[in-house]
Amino acid sequence: MRQINHDLGRDPSVRAACIAIVDYLAGQPVQNLQHITFGALGRMAGTTSLAEIMPAIRYLTGAALPLLDPQFEFIDGEFIEPLSTTEVAEARGSGIFYHPESGEQVADFATKIFMHFSLSEEGKGLTTCR
Repeated sequence: MRQINHDLGRDPSVRAACIAIVDYLAGQPVQNLQHITFGALGRMAGTTSLAEIMPAIRYLTGAALPLLDPQFEFIDGEFIEPLSTTEVAEARGSGIFYHPESGEQVADFATKIFMHFSLSEEGKGLTTCR
């Protein structure tokens, strides 16, 4: 908490959101923190506004305090495939994505790639429940 207070002392709303998220994460079993959605982070911080929670997410996934790791999944009906950040960046950069199962180009791939978060290795150190 000391680092959050130091880094975000001039931004009380982001600081409060980060502290609320970290407090929540610290009290949860690690196995429950592998698929954390934007909505869940908002509930932890006490907001439903994505605009309000994004600065806290950027901070908690950034270099200063990397407690959360961004994760991606391609979901097409019942088919779910984890994607690396490199795969997502390449698809976004080129505008081309191939279905991991069929190999066919997916025209609307951006609507089928979803982001969530998992607890980073550093984040696992803050949980009191193992």
